[in-house]
Amino acid sequence: MTARLVRPGLALAIDLPAAMELEASGEAVAAARPGARLDLTAAPAVADAPVSTSRAVAAHLARLPAARVIDVASAPLAGVGGTRVLLHHVGASGATCLEEWRGVVAGLLVTLSAQCAAPAYDALADEHAAAAASLRVEP
Repeated sequence: MTARLVRPGLALAIDLPAAMELEASGEAVAAARPGARLDLTAAPAVADAPVSTSRAVAAHLARLPAARVIDVASAPLAGVGGTRVLLHHVGASGATCLEEWRGVVAGLLVTLSAQCAAPAYDALADEHAAAAASLRVEP
């Protein structure tokens, strides 16, 4: 299933994993299935992807003191250079993995967040990465 995010001056399309149910599409995209969730957002960019990622990681760590950064890497998103970060945290609902991709497209910071239960991460990581790789600008 393809979902679309539409903002003034930008239209993005993303191919969602087959098992995901679309919850919202338009100014943001949200899709979920038991144990996993994808959210796609776009907001005015105030910095490039690496700086935005550093700020987001700092915010996550402040909000979730038990969180741990597993990996931070350069990764393309929607045809532009971007970043990917993987965090793990244990909260009231158990161990969770949060993977986020960021890139600046048409002056907007585009963020794709994938969240799932930590035990399911290995089974879902390729689906989440495929969704990120499918993100594209539409005319």
